[in-house]
Amino acid sequence: MVIEAMCGLILGASILFPRTFSRFNSFKKGFKDSFKIFLSTIPFTICAGIIEGYVTRHALRMPLMVNLLIIFGSLAIVIFYYIVYPSVVNKKTNKNINDTIL
Repeated sequence: MVIEAMCGLILGASILFPRTFSRFNSFKKGFKDSFKIFLSTIPFTICAGIIEGYVTRHALRMPLMVNLLIIFGSLAIVIFYYIVYPSVVNKKTNKNINDTIL
């Protein structure tokens, strides 16, 4: 939800601070950027709803290790998806561009 809220802030900032673009072009660029981020959060929102609906009601009866596995597993997936994977793709893209230029 924090990432989805940041999408709204990106959109608002694109309107308030258009830099060298017209406000409309800045809005279009901000919408495009924030919508990409928003779309990437949809699978996580659905998974969070499923976990909240079906797993949380059993949390008091589950062993502590299962609870910790769910929590840290979810955290690892989110960190991988938003931090590790983009850096790997960026390195591959920059390597391919540098190989093409040389």
